[in-house]
Amino acid sequence: MNELFTSVYTDGNSAPEIRELKLHLTELGFGNFPSNPSENYGPVTSGVVKQFQEAYDLAVNGIADPVTLAKIEELS
Repeated sequence: MNELFTSVYTDGNSAPEIRELKLHLTELGFGNFPSNPSENYGPVTSGVVKQFQEAYDLAVNGIADPVTLAKIEELS
């Protein structure tokens, strides 16, 4: 549980990994991030992550948690 609170994939954070997340989500048909998205994880990113989580019957929390990241990697 502590991993969720220290994850870079939460609202308000900024990291290169977030840019990669956005690119993967766009490739999978979720969101419409530009080809060079920002490194910021804000409300839009959180909303797109929620859409992805809903589509794949994952816990819908808007955080790209380990289960969500694993599903994205599996599909990419």
